[in-house]
Amino acid sequence: MSKRVQWVVLSTVLALSVASFAIARLYSPSLAFKVGVAPVIFAGLALFGHLITLDDDARGGFSNSQSSSGIWRSSLLGLALKAGLFGLVCFLVFSGL
Repeated sequence: MSKRVQWVVLSTVLALSVASFAIARLYSPSLAFKVGVAPVIFAGLALFGHLITLDDDARGGFSNSQSSSGIWRSSLLGLALKAGLFGLVCFLVFSGL
């Protein structure tokens, strides 16, 4: 996936999460939950998918046959960022309810 598409998906997930928070505070918690379900699912799937395939990036793994520590560290950083995004999205969606 290109960087541009990644930025579009990330900004859409964050925009929907903030919109869900604002709708819950200003208008209707039930409508906010309907708006907030999609970003929770997308962020959760990204985190879960990365977690399942994490061993492929380990030294000697399928995606890291050269045993590069840089690939392993960048994969762990990506996992941490996805976990942070999932936490932020869950906070925004569920704190407004």
